[in-house]
Amino acid sequence: MPILPGTWAVLLVAGTIGIAMGRRAANQQSGPSRPGGQNPITPTPPTPRPIQPSARPPPRRSPRPPPPPSARPASTTPPRPGPRSSSVTQAEPTEPSPRQHSLIDYPPSVQAYLPGVIIPQAALAPVAGRVFAPLPSVTFHTHGVPGVLLAHALRAPVPGLHDPDAVPRLSTTVTEVTLCIQWPGYDPWRAEGRVPLFDPARGDAPCTRQDLAQHVARLVQQFHLDMSCLQPGHALDWPLARIPFATLYLVELRNVARGCWQPVFCCAA
Repeated sequence: MPILPGTWAVLLVAGTIGIAMGRRAANQQSGPSRPGGQNPITPTPPTPRPIQPSARPPPRRSPRPPPPPSARPASTTPPRPGPRSSSVTQAEPTEPSPRQHSLIDYPPSVQAYLPGVIIPQAALAPVAGRVFAPLPSVTFHTHGVPGVLLAHALRAPVPGLHDPDAVPRLSTTVTEVTLCIQWPGYDPWRAEGRVPLFDPARGDAPCTRQDLAQHVARLVQQFHLDMSCLQPGHALDWPLARIPFATLYLVELRNVARGCWQPVFCCAA
């Protein structure tokens, strides 16, 4: 059966419409198209790789050994002074000598300012055969005149004491020195190692002139209490029972042996 000429036109239009609709459906399924007619490629994210636990534990780090003492940094804090050794050299033994501590030891310019009379003690000296170089004497002045009243020196600060914070040189070998007294008419009296050269209560601070006057005053007070009840064997002009402690002045300390000092007293007139 022959196809009519108008039928070709209908079939052509229907085919064109079908092709267009097929392309439209394909575009809707594949998403929007990129310029140039190319479809986008969606990247696939990488699959995370599971971390496998290690069968071996991590190795332990051994502690570093401490540096040797020579390599350690020096501390900035000064070490505290430790206790002083008790095994110190003892003071040398002494014996009376023919010489005396008396008023004639002082020039007239000093005698005029003394607060009283010098007690004439026999000067002690090292035993025979010992070589000894005495240290300089330690003098005491108050209010510009020689001597310090021992009763005032019992308490600090000592009123009017000249240069109280000076550190006198008392020994080069010991940490305590001995006080020796040779009062006329009485046996020699010694306070062995009773004058400390350092004060532990103040961090081992060295003994000052004021500290020294206080130590000597306490020892002389003890000497006066111990000996004033005894009768002197000779030199009846200087009995301790008739010379009150309150009238005694300390004029100076003289180094009579290694580690041993003898005070020079003045009695108020």
